[in-house]
Formats: sequence, structure tokens, C-alpha cells
Amino acid sequence: MPVVARRLNGRSPPSLRIERTSDQIGLRLMRRERQRAILERAARHFDAGELRVVVGASFSLEQATDAHRALEAGQVTGKAVLVMQ
Repeated sequence: MPVVARRLNGRSPPSLRIERTSDQIGLRLMRRERQRAILERAARHFDAGELRVVVGASFSLEQATDAHRALEAGQVTGKAVLVMQ
């Protein structure tokens, strides 16, 4: 059972958990290594031009509320960008 070092909004973020057994610590390290490998592979694809960022909509900073609503409603395919002017 994890010991929680700190709670945020009533939930324990995984990065703030301290595991009691070496098996649990090993499992967490394996997950991090797997995530690192996935990100490194994605970075290689991005660098090779095989991945791209899709900007679905741009909003001014003043329209941040509208951008959030559009994302929640599923009206934006891709990323929503806030433009600072």
C-alpha cells in the first residue's frame, strides 16, 4: 500500500507516492522506463517528419473560456492554440 507524501484535490498524484515494498518500487520504475521509451520513440518519429501537430483551432487569449468550452464539447479536432497578442 502506498504512503502518500502529499495530497492535491483529495487525490494522490502518482509522482508523489512512496512505495513500501521493493516489488512496488520496481514496478513503478518499469512504468517510467516504458513511458520514457515511448516518448523517445515518438521524438524520433517527430524528428524524422513522420509526426505532426494538428492545430484544430486558434483563439485569442481573451477567448480562453471559449476555447475550453469548444474542447470540452468536442468541437475541436486536434490542438486548440491560444494566441497572445
